[in-house]
This record gives sequence, C-alpha cells and structure tokens, in this order.
Amino acid sequence: MKTKRTGTRLATVSCWLVLAAAMNASAKVIYVDANAPGPHNGTSWENAYTYLQDALADANSAAKPVEIHVAQGVYTPDRHSSAPTGTGDRKASFRLLNGVAIKGAYAGFGRANPDARDVGLFVTVLSGDLSGNDNAVQDPCNLPNEPTRAENSYHVVMGSGVDPNAILEGFTITAGNANGTATDGTSYGGGMYCLGGKPTITSCVFRENSAGRPGQTGSGGAVNLEEYAMPVFNKCTFRRNYTSNTGGAIGAFRSAPTVNNCSFIENRAYGGAAVENSYATGLWPTTFTYCTFWANTANGGAGGMFNNVSSPTLKNCLFAGNSVLDPNGVGGALFNYSSQTILTNCTIVSNRALRRGGAMETLGGYATLINCIVWDNFRGREGEDFTGQAAVSYSNIQGGWGGQDNIDEDPLFANLGGWDPNGTPNDANDDFWVSGDYHLKSAVGRWDPNAGRWVQDDVSSPCIDTGNSQMPVDAELIPNGWVINMGAYGGTREASLSSCPSGNPADISFSGVVDILDLMRLASVWLSEGAPQGEDVTRDGIVNFSDFAIVGAYWQQPVSPSPCNALVFNDSFEVGEWNGLWTEDSQNKWSRSTRRATDGKYSAEIKGKATDATLTSIPIDLQTMPVATVSFFWFIRSNWIDGEYIAFEVSTDGGTTWQEKARIRGNVDPEETWQFVSVKLRGINQVQLRFKGKVGLSTRNGSVDAVSVIASYH
Repeated sequence: MKTKRTGTRLATVSCWLVLAAAMNASAKVIYVDANAPGPHNGTSWENAYTYLQDALADANSAAKPVEIHVAQGVYTPDRHSSAPTGTGDRKASFRLLNGVAIKGAYAGFGRANPDARDVGLFVTVLSGDLSGNDNAVQDPCNLPNEPTRAENSYHVVMGSGVDPNAILEGFTITAGNANGTATDGTSYGGGMYCLGGKPTITSCVFRENSAGRPGQTGSGGAVNLEEYAMPVFNKCTFRRNYTSNTGGAIGAFRSAPTVNNCSFIENRAYGGAAVENSYATGLWPTTFTYCTFWANTANGGAGGMFNNVSSPTLKNCLFAGNSVLDPNGVGGALFNYSSQTILTNCTIVSNRALRRGGAMETLGGYATLINCIVWDNFRGREGEDFTGQAAVSYSNIQGGWGGQDNIDEDPLFANLGGWDPNGTPNDANDDFWVSGDYHLKSAVGRWDPNAGRWVQDDVSSPCIDTGNSQMPVDAELIPNGWVINMGAYGGTREASLSSCPSGNPADISFSGVVDILDLMRLASVWLSEGAPQGEDVTRDGIVNFSDFAIVGAYWQQPVSPSPCNALVFNDSFEVGEWNGLWTEDSQNKWSRSTRRATDGKYSAEIKGKATDATLTSIPIDLQTMPVATVSFFWFIRSNWIDGEYIAFEVSTDGGTTWQEKARIRGNVDPEETWQFVSVKLRGINQVQLRFKGKVGLSTRNGSVDAVSVIASYH
C-alpha cells in the first residue's frame, strides 16, 4: 500500500526550521581565518583567529552553544598563537567539544561575501602534515612508509567522550599518520580517534590518512572507533586511506556508527578495506544508509566491509569494484564472520575474491537480503561468488537462490563498468576499476546522474517493480508501479520509472487530488535543476512552466491508483471437464481427479500409459501488458520411475513453437507432495500453456492444479 503524504509534513518541517534558526541566532560565533589582518580575537572575519586551536580554547571556556566558522585554508593541530610555527608535537589534535559546532568551507576575509560557503570551492583542510612537506603517494599502502610523513600527527582530530552536539562540518581531514604503538592508541585512527564518543561529522572528506605500518597492529586508517563510540557520519567521503590491519577507512571495535550518504573509495587494508565492524552485536544498531563502496582493496579478505561478531544493517548501499588480492582471500565486497548482517535494497556488483565469495562470504553467521541485486561478481577458483547461510527474498541473484520471489535475470544496468587489466591480464594486482552506472534501464525514464536529467532506454530492467510489495514506495517518483524496485536506488527519488501508468505526476504531494499543495511544492523549487524531484512533473530535469502547465491541466482532479497487473487466466478445474479452457490430444489421457492442491474437489490428472500426452490451454491475452507470471501446483505418485515425467511448456506464437519451462520427473523429484511452480515470461502480448506427460503404466498418475496467469508491466 502506498503511503500518503499530506501538508502536515510541510508544517512540521517549517517548525523545525524556525527552531533551528532560533538556536543558531543564540549561538556565539567565533571566526577563524589564516589570512585575517587582526586584531585576532575571533569576533569577525577581519578580526578572526588565525589558528583553529585558539578558537577551540575560546569556545571551551564560553557558554554553549558555540559555532566556530573557519575560512578556507590549511590548519595543523600543533599551531596556535603561542607557537605560530608549530610545536611539532605528533600527539596534538583538534579536539571536538560538547556544544561546539566547528564549520569549515567559508569564503573568509577579503571575499565579497565572507559568509559564502561551499565545501568544494572553499576547501578547508585539517592537516596532520606538521612540516608541510608531504610527498604525493601513488599507492595508499605506502603512506606509513613515506619518509616525509614521519613527523605527521598521530590523530588529526580527537572525538573521544563527546556527545552528538560536538559537530565537525565541511572539512578535509588528511595526512594523519598513526604509526605509533597500540599501548597508547597511537597506531589507530590517523584522521580521527574516537573513544566512547558520539560526535556528528557532516560533509567531511577523509583523505590519505593511515594507521599502523606493515608488521604492526593498526586499525581505522581514517577513523578509529572504540569502546561504545557511536558517532554519526553524514555526506562524508573516505578516499585512499590505509591501515596495516583492518578498517582502511573506518575501524569500529565495540562501537556502532551511523553512516548516511557516505562514499568509500580506493581505501586499502589487510582486511575490511573500507570498514571493519567488530564485536558490536547487541549494541545500538550499526547502520549504513545510501552509501557507496567503490574500488576498495584488501590484501587478505573483505574488500569492502568486514563484519566480525556484529549485526550491521545496510540499506540502499552499492558495492562495486571491491577486491581481495590474496589467492586464498574471500569476500570481495563483504565478509561476515559470526555476524548477522541485514541488507535491504543493496547492489553488489563486479566485486572479486580469488578463492571464493566474490560478492559475499558468510561464515558462522547469516545474512538477510531483501530487494537486492548480486551480479557479475568473480566466482573465484572454488566457483562461488555468494557463500554461506543467507535468507534471500525479492532479489536478483546471479546463478539463482531459493527464497520468496527471487529472480536470476540480467538486471540491465545503465553501464556495468568493470576491471581494466592494465595490459597484464594474468596479474590482478595492477588492474584498475572503471566505474559504471548502476541505475536500472527503463523505457519510461532512468535518472542519468552525469547529465542531471531523465533519459529513456530501449528496454526496461526486470528489477523494476519486483521488490517486496509491502515496503513503502512513495519516495520513488510516479510512475512507480506501486511496488519498490530492487537494487541500491529502489525506494529513492533516483529509482527508474515503471511502465505501469500508476498515479499522476501532477499530484506532487500524494494527497489524492491535484490542488494548492502541489502548486506550493512547485513554487518552492521553481527553476531548480540537476536533481531528481517530484516537482519536475515532466521529468525533463528542470522545474519550470512546462511543469506548471501539467499541474494546471489536472487542477482539482482526483487521482486514483491504476492497476499494474491483472489476473487474465485462472482454473482449478472445478467447473466442467475442461470448461472450454483446455483441449487434449488424441490420446485422451488427461481427466479430472479428486486429488487437489487447493480448496475445492478437482485437479487435472494424467493416468495410464501415455506418450507425451498433452493438455493445452486456449490462447491467453495479456491486455497490453508485456509480462506474464504463470503459476501452478503439480504432483506425482511414488511409483513413477526413471524416464516418466510431466513437462510444462509455453508458446508465444499461437502454438507454432513450444518451449519447455519446467519438468517434474519420476524417481528424481519430490513425490507424494504438491510442488509449487512459478514462471515469468517477458516481452510478449499473449501466451498459451501446455502440460505434457509420459507415463508407462495405467497404475501410475500425476496431477496439475490451480493454474493462473497474472499479466503485469514488470
């Protein structure tokens, strides 16, 4: 059932905006700008502190809340007004404080608008490069051994012991080198170390930080979390970080991070190249939502995420191009050890491990997958890309997997991407990943993130409208078929559009009628472009007069859900011999029987000596819908022998040619029990069904019951 949204939500949002504005208005603001002329008391951009440590000292003694606004530039933790050239103290860090929001990416003094803020344009760097002499490193594995990094900070940022009101926003954190010892924690968390803290980190980039060194314990190249740390990361990027042990980007030990809209790219580690979650079962849930894991590489195992005695939940996450280099390595994307891992609407594609579990390895625990796509992962020399105990439903698994409504069909990604062998096809160590686009192809509309608009394909993916129909779908733009899509973009605004003409895009507010609520929504984002949004009624990438015209055309008209499927054939053999729906061949070996699979009295039975005796349905029209789902039950007695069978066949050309889709065999398949069969056919406009049986003796019989055909758009 589609969840309705009303104007109440708009009012709630407005109230929160007013409250947030009031809180900001009451907060003391301290300014930091390395280029400010002074005097340096932090009261304005002109009088800004030139060192962030001075602002933190001021904020620490001030009444809370406090905001520190930091202008573009590079700031190191060992510098302050008393040591303007730096102390060289590797243990110096920028310490987060309760009630203090540290915000970077401001234009700063000398700009037309010093309060202008842009994370990409006004880059604000918290750097562990105390001497300012770091050489560039091509391979993140070489970060701890680079001589120019020997004096770098152990931890650029310290987030221990703070609450969620300790905020870091809009910074690049780089050049941390935690190559010290495990006893004092200086071999953990080069970018940020967090012992029992709960800071909020937003719109930050953790780049080229490292922890440990070869032969030494280390964890959390960018961030290390320990002893019930529960930070929140929003819209952060973790790129090219390294650890000698586990957790190239994030290492979490007895901790439970909440990670939203974050990207993990080209991180390296021995295990868990992007993330390690260890011993977190029973804590507040570890969650990763709308996250991407691209081209992370582990030397030993778990190219993307290592879950060790933990219970993480992942939703709308994408794992692509992650790898394990060791010939005995497992878990190209994920390795779950004694863990309970739940993945909903995730895409795991083109990952690889040389032994097995190119997609996922689960050992001693179990994984749950719902609405997921697992495709094009390297199977390894043991021939398995998805191993261990898993409960899988409404998912597309290459090679097939038992469970509710799973499929095994090409998902038709916009662009699969893949591995470039770099001129050495026999050496995987120097391969590099070429990113793809994992939105699903759609003849109605697919979001193209590069073009910033909707495009149309020649075909539509079988993963559209095939997720769990009981899950909310209202974030998907209309037409959405009233059923959530599989994969990482299912249930989001970037979900590919459905062929089912469901709803009306002009009903932007989902109120059931095109009215003033829709007009207000349209006005609130007028002329905005480059992002998928319901207000873009025409789905052309921009909100303008063409969308206004559509809303006007449907003004005050009610919107009723359109059916996206129809039962076009159904027979349980209860009415008459064949009720005009079936015909037998000349052998006449089919008849009605009182053995049945469903409520009622009868089924269709083949009995007696028969050689490919057929029971054929009438042609079934799909009512302009291109997909048919045929389902039925069948049954054979225990005295059937080798070579005896009932086959199920279909014809889509009026009975000229037939294709076998299923077979139940004597002395091979389950006997004396009803078996359910479901077959999906695509790209057709009509279908004909045929059951064909071969039986050697008159004392043997088998039955078919409850035959139905549902036509749909996907």
